[in-house]
Amino acid sequence: MLPRETASLRSAPGASCRWAAVTPVTHGDFPRAETRCMRHKRFRTSIPVEICASGRVAEGTVRNASDGGMFVETRAIPAQGEPVSVRLSPRTHDAIELTGLVWWTTEGSPYRHRQRGFGLRLLEDDERYAKLLSGLR
Repeated sequence: MLPRETASLRSAPGASCRWAAVTPVTHGDFPRAETRCMRHKRFRTSIPVEICASGRVAEGTVRNASDGGMFVETRAIPAQGEPVSVRLSPRTHDAIELTGLVWWTTEGSPYRHRQRGFGLRLLEDDERYAKLLSGLR
C-alpha cells in the first residue's frame, strides 16, 4: 500500500499524453441506463501503470480491472471528471495505452478505502486490454 501522504503529478517535459486529443466528457454524457448499475466482473491484479493527466505524469498500480475500467492506486489523484491517459506495463504483455475518465476518487469520500486512488472509466475498447483481462480470468 502507498503511504497516505499527499503527492502531486509531476510535470513531464516533452511527454505526450494521449488524452489531449480526447474531448472532455462528464457523467451526464453517458446514457442513464449505462451509468446505472455498471457492474462488470472485476479481477484483482497488481499491474504497474503510468498516469498522464493535465500534461503531468505519475505512477500507480492497477488493483482491479474490468471490461469497463479499473481502480488505480496512486498518491497523485486526478480530479473527478478529468480525462486521463494510462500506460499499463504488465509483465506478460507489451505496454498498453488507454484513455479514460476519472469516474470517482477516494479523496473526500465518506467511505474508508484500503488504498488511495481513483476509478477510471474507459472511453474506448482495446483488443490488447481485453486479451489481458482474459488472461486474468
